[in-house]
Amino acid sequence: MPPKKDDKKDKKVKDEGPDPKQEISRFKKEYQRVSLELQVDPLPLHVGDESEVFRKMLLHPHLVKPNAEGVVAPLTPLHAKALVGGLSIYAHLQTLCIWNANVQDEGAVAVGAYIAQNRSVTSLEMPDCGVGALGCKAIADAMERNMTLTRLCLDYNQIGSAGVEVLGGLRFNRCIRELELSHCGLTPEDGNRLAEGVMRSPTLKVIELRGNALQTEGAMAVLGAVKRGGALFHCGLADTGFGCREPEAQAFVLDVMTTVTTCCEYDFLGNTLGDGFCYEMLKLTRTHGHLIDIRVCATCGIDPLLFKQLLDVCAANKKEWIKANKKKGKGGKKGKKKK
Repeated sequence: MPPKKDDKKDKKVKDEGPDPKQEISRFKKEYQRVSLELQVDPLPLHVGDESEVFRKMLLHPHLVKPNAEGVVAPLTPLHAKALVGGLSIYAHLQTLCIWNANVQDEGAVAVGAYIAQNRSVTSLEMPDCGVGALGCKAIADAMERNMTLTRLCLDYNQIGSAGVEVLGGLRFNRCIRELELSHCGLTPEDGNRLAEGVMRSPTLKVIELRGNALQTEGAMAVLGAVKRGGALFHCGLADTGFGCREPEAQAFVLDVMTTVTTCCEYDFLGNTLGDGFCYEMLKLTRTHGHLIDIRVCATCGIDPLLFKQLLDVCAANKKEWIKANKKKGKGGKKGKKKK
């Protein structure tokens, strides 16, 4: 009779998964090949100690070595193309970061093509990369086919109104949870574009708009989108020129914060709101436990005691909110007792 198979041994082999060294070696070879094909010098990319597959990749100017004269050549769109070309055969990446690299729209288009086919990356960061409307469109179009990317950061790219317009296509995506567009050159009119576009996404939980000149008009449009409903949890309007001095505007904002119990965090840092409005928000936080983080600027004319009280009440609310949600995570309401 033939010897019996050792099931335990077979199961162990199956459970071992991919060989990290082999997977990383394949990536390196492909990256070298694509770099040679594009006639760009490959960069010394960090992939850990090769004892396990890497989950994060960073492309940054500090990876470029200075030449004999001590001059560091800038990164180009070809560097982004080479990187995603090498990553195209690698199935374990979760976070792709391209920081402060002047890859422009051409590089963003290459990243979009990669994202369209990728099934592992959950976070894409491209701050200060010279990305414009064309690059935004490539990424937004790619996300119509991508079902894993939940976080997109395009901070410090001057995408302007045209970029916001094409990013509106993300409202059809069913995965996006976080969108960061800080310091992207947005105007008051872009508040409506956001409200009618990406903020209609039923899955979006975080929107960060810090440093855009939305003014009160644009900020109110964004808050109107929050009131209309959705899954938003964090609304970031810091340094947007949001004043909210008129009683009607204050009443509207307070109504949004009261009725939309799913939105628990509001960032108003760097905006001049005044003691009266902040006092109304303080009263609101004392009776509405879902408000766990309201950020206002201590140096914008707000009474220090009022500022501290608002922080303290939000901290207490957050503590209770975390407790309540931990219980929900363990099964929510108490189940029936076993007989």
